[in-house]
Amino acid sequence: MRLAGMVVSFALQIVLARLLGASEYGAFVYAMTLASMLALLLSGGLDLILLRVCSPFQVGSSSGFRLPRGFATSLAQVASWRGLVAIVVGTGIWWWAKVSSAIWKDAFQVLALASVLMVLSGFVSAMVQAKGKAVLAQVLGFLASPLVLLVFLGILRISGFSADTAVAVALLQVCSLLIVLVFAVRWLLPIHVESDAPVDGLKAEARNLFLFVLLGFLIAKIDTLLVGTLAGMADVGIYNVALRLAELVSLFLAASNMHLAPRIAALVKEERFRDAEALIHGSMKVVMACTAVIGILLAMFGPWVLSWYGKGFEQALVPMLILMAGHLANVALGPVGYFLAMANRSDLLVRGYAWGCVVAVVASLVLIPPYGLPGAAAANALAMISWNFFLWNKIRQCYSINVAVFPWRDAHGMA
Repeated sequence: MRLAGMVVSFALQIVLARLLGASEYGAFVYAMTLASMLALLLSGGLDLILLRVCSPFQVGSSSGFRLPRGFATSLAQVASWRGLVAIVVGTGIWWWAKVSSAIWKDAFQVLALASVLMVLSGFVSAMVQAKGKAVLAQVLGFLASPLVLLVFLGILRISGFSADTAVAVALLQVCSLLIVLVFAVRWLLPIHVESDAPVDGLKAEARNLFLFVLLGFLIAKIDTLLVGTLAGMADVGIYNVALRLAELVSLFLAASNMHLAPRIAALVKEERFRDAEALIHGSMKVVMACTAVIGILLAMFGPWVLSWYGKGFEQALVPMLILMAGHLANVALGPVGYFLAMANRSDLLVRGYAWGCVVAVVASLVLIPPYGLPGAAAANALAMISWNFFLWNKIRQCYSINVAVFPWRDAHGMA
């Protein structure tokens, strides 16, 4: 299902790039990036906590969703102060766009409202996954919204109308998210809030996971934001195409993580780390083989694929190849982030992403001005490799297991 979602997103990106052109498409991407940051400020990491805390209640059950009262209360408290932070940041971004007369200003104003819908969609997807419905969670998380948006664009085209501006596409994006959210809520009913069940350390874990996802956002998006600031919206559009195509290399890892997360959480809770290692290795061998095939195909047919996007997007070829190297390392080192999240080691996640964030910011500032889009891609790849290696090494040290595809033996012979 994740594969279907990627195919639909791939088709949607081509349609938007050809419809809007590099500059307007870049404006939409830039505004969407900032709106995603607001959504992150609201929810960052809470969906992972929701999945971990509630998985034991619902895996394998077809009944309604059960939620511990202590968790629900703590979740509301954390979300309230995060909402205030998001409002302040959103206001600051809007003021900056207004003063600078940015062409993405109007699209951002629309998508800022959509950030709340993004948060709710993330929660719903996590809750559905906690019930053991991994396929449905992937449909809601990766397939439904881009598919609905693609259908909207098709209907408008048939009707003789054209959504050929970033603002128009932003409005359609909001409608798509709302439709999917209304449809998805029915899968969670009825929701039972149980008697008080203490959830120790939830606020501290929420803080650590918030830092983790915020740093992860900066690692993934600082290059896009700097390209938009230092170059222009057309370069943002071209670079986003390179990013999305390179992400195909990690396609099967992401799909595997969705299925493995509840099972890893159960094994780690019982301290069956070797069993978790065996489970991961069994999955990662298949994932790596599929990844290699995708990488080879992209390298061979990259110029032809980029021609689908329209004039100017052929410049994305070199950045795409550089970014693919980072994604190959991401797959080779295994599901390090998911393992530590399910093991409730958000402190290690924060440290790993902090290191990756430092690499991303420094490398972007050094490489983008002289080298442009290839420099941005190199900074992204370096950051991805650095934080993945850091977390892989911490798992090896703390749990004496190796979650990477390749074998590794230390001085004591531990694989």
